[in-house]
Amino acid sequence: MEISAFNKEIITSFSNTFIEMSGAKSCLQINHSEHKLFNNLKCQKLDTTHYKTEALPTTGHWDIIFGDFPFGMTPGSLQDANPRLSYSINAILSILKHLNEGGYAIFTAEPSALQHNVKSIRHHLEFVGCEVAAIFATPDSLLKHYTSIKVPLIVLKKGQVDKEFIAEIDSAIQSERLVQSFFDKTEGQNLLTGVWVEKNSFEGFYRWKIQQQIHSLQSEYKNFNKLSIEDISDSVNLCKLNEQFLEADNAIYIPKLGANPVVGDINQVKIKHQNVIQVICKQDLVDATYLVYFFGSTLGRLIIDSLRSQSFIPSISKSDILKTEIAIPPLDVQREIVSSISKLNFIKNKISQFEENLALNPISSQNELNQIDSILEAVGELANPDKIKSLIRAGESKSVEFKQTFSLDVERQVKEPRIEDSAIKTIAAFLNSDGGTLLVGVHDSGEITGNEVEIDKFFKSTDKFLLHVKNRIKTRIGEQFYPFINQHLVSVEGKLVLMVECDPSPDEVFVDEKDFYVRTNPATDKLEGRKLSDYIKHRFKH
Repeated sequence: MEISAFNKEIITSFSNTFIEMSGAKSCLQINHSEHKLFNNLKCQKLDTTHYKTEALPTTGHWDIIFGDFPFGMTPGSLQDANPRLSYSINAILSILKHLNEGGYAIFTAEPSALQHNVKSIRHHLEFVGCEVAAIFATPDSLLKHYTSIKVPLIVLKKGQVDKEFIAEIDSAIQSERLVQSFFDKTEGQNLLTGVWVEKNSFEGFYRWKIQQQIHSLQSEYKNFNKLSIEDISDSVNLCKLNEQFLEADNAIYIPKLGANPVVGDINQVKIKHQNVIQVICKQDLVDATYLVYFFGSTLGRLIIDSLRSQSFIPSISKSDILKTEIAIPPLDVQREIVSSISKLNFIKNKISQFEENLALNPISSQNELNQIDSILEAVGELANPDKIKSLIRAGESKSVEFKQTFSLDVERQVKEPRIEDSAIKTIAAFLNSDGGTLLVGVHDSGEITGNEVEIDKFFKSTDKFLLHVKNRIKTRIGEQFYPFINQHLVSVEGKLVLMVECDPSPDEVFVDEKDFYVRTNPATDKLEGRKLSDYIKHRFKH
C-alpha cells in the first residue's frame, strides 16, 4: 500500500526542489517505514537504507538526509537510545552526526515532536550541533491509509539558524514555491506562503493559527483597555471535589475542560463544579454579562481554546485564567453591547416563532412580503461587512484573494491594464477551481484601503464602477458565467470594498478564449499542455 499519486507528487516536488535549491551533491534516503515518502529523489550521489532490512548507517556523511520513520514505536534496539523518546525521535538524533556542516536533514515525526516534547527535542539537538530550520505541515490525507495523524516535515540544519520557517503544504506547485521562499528568505503573509518566526518559539500549527487569529481580532479592540482577569476580578475561585459554588453576583463560570460555554448563571453550569473556575468581577469595571457574551464571540472562544491547547491534556488552570488578557470597553459601552445582544436574541426568538407559524398561517399580504424583503436586505447589509472582516482575518488562501484596486496604479495614479488583468485571472481561476472570493480594496497585508479613489478618478459613481467590472467580466470571461458570479460594494469601516463571490463553474472558463487559470494555495496559476488537459478531464465531467 502506498500514498496517493497526488500526495506522492507533493513530497517528490518538495524534496527535489529542496535538493536543487540547497545545491546538495550527496543525499541519504532512509526508508524505515512503509510510507515510502522519499522514493523519487534526484541527487548526484544517492544512498539508501530500507525498512526492516538494514540498520541505520554508522559511517559516512551527506549534504541532505531524508528520513521516513514508523510512529509509535519504542526505541528497541537503537544504540544509546533515550527511553523517554519515541523510536523516530531517537533515530533522528542518532543519524544527525552523519550530516555535513551546513547540511539539512528532513524527517517525518509524530506531532509530539512539535507539541509537548518540543523543548526536550530542541534541547537534544544542541548536542549534535543542529537546529530546527523549518517545519512544514502536510496535507491531512498524506498518510490516510496508515494513520489519521497529521504528519509534519521537520527540516534540521547542521549549524545555526537565525529564525525558523513555518508553512503549510497544499499542492506540488505551492510546495516548490515554499522551498524557494525558504532559501530566498522571503516573508509571506500566512502559512500558505510561509512565515518566519523566532527560533525555539513555535509550539505547533494549531496554537500558532489561534494566536494569529487572536492578534488579528484584538486589533479591532485597539481603542479599549486590555486588562487581565486578575485585574478585573475580586476573586477567582476553585471548587473542591464533590462540593458546589455558592451563587454570587456579577460572576462568570469558565469550564476547565470540555466544550461547554462560559456562563453567568450558576444554574446553567452543566458539569461538576470541581471542573469549573468561578470569576467574581469588580462591579465598577465589568458587567459579567458582557464577559459571557465576549467569551461566546469568535475572539473569546479562541482565547479559551488557546489556553487549553498549551497542555497535553486540554485543561485550563487558575493561573492561566488570571493571566488571560481581554479587551474591556468602558462600563457604559459594555452595557450597550449587552443591550444590543439582548435585542438580537429577542429578534431571533420572534423569527423562530414566526417560522413555526408560517406553514399554518401563510402570508398573503404583499405589504408583509415587502417587509420581509426589507428585513433580508437590512440583515445582508449588516452581515457582509463582518463576513469581509472575517475573510481578511483568515488571510489569502486558495479561496480568498486581496487586490488593492481593480485597475488603478496607486503610485502613478493611472489605469494599469496588468492590474485589471490580474483581477480577471483570479475570477476565472476561482470559477475553474472550487470557487472563492475576490476582495478589491484590501491590501496584501489585510489593511482595508477601499475603492473610493479609483471610483472618483475614473467612474464618478459606484454604479458606473460596478458596470465597468461587469463589462470586463463579460468581455474577457463571458456573460454565460454571470450566474456563478455575485459582485457588490460593501462599506467596511467606512470604506467601500468590492466583493466578488464566485461559485465553481460546471464548464471550463478561459480568459480571452485562450488562457486557462486555476487556484493553488494561495496563488493563481496558468495551466498549459498536458497539465491543462489532465485538469480539465478530472475537474469537468462532460
